[in-house]
Amino acid sequence: MKTVKNKYLFLVFLPLLLLLASACSTIKRYDDAVRIKENDSQKYLITPGTKEIRDGRTLHGTVVNVLITMQPDSCPPTIAKKMISDTSIVFLDKDSPDQLDYLQTIPLSDIELVRTLYKMPVNKYDNIN
Repeated sequence: MKTVKNKYLFLVFLPLLLLLASACSTIKRYDDAVRIKENDSQKYLITPGTKEIRDGRTLHGTVVNVLITMQPDSCPPTIAKKMISDTSIVFLDKDSPDQLDYLQTIPLSDIELVRTLYKMPVNKYDNIN
């Protein structure tokens, strides 16, 4: 009787275990290139995962996310105060492991955008793509 109960428990918990295991996936990798402004390239010479020297001007890897943070322009914050926004990308270098510890946050102000290089008109996404 006890072995039958154990088999049922096993059959119930096996799908749950498999479901949990499938939810723990790695970061999907892409072949993105992020061009860094010449003045800021020194900040990005070291690869976070391997600590090796890389070309700080063009970073190859995956843009995982775009972060937009808002903060009040002065303290203490009130409803009437202006908010300052800052946009950054979350980047994982192609040589770094798929771990959250190796993600880099790169401010958009350090990135050389195509629209500034070629003086393109601004689109509805502010030419950030």
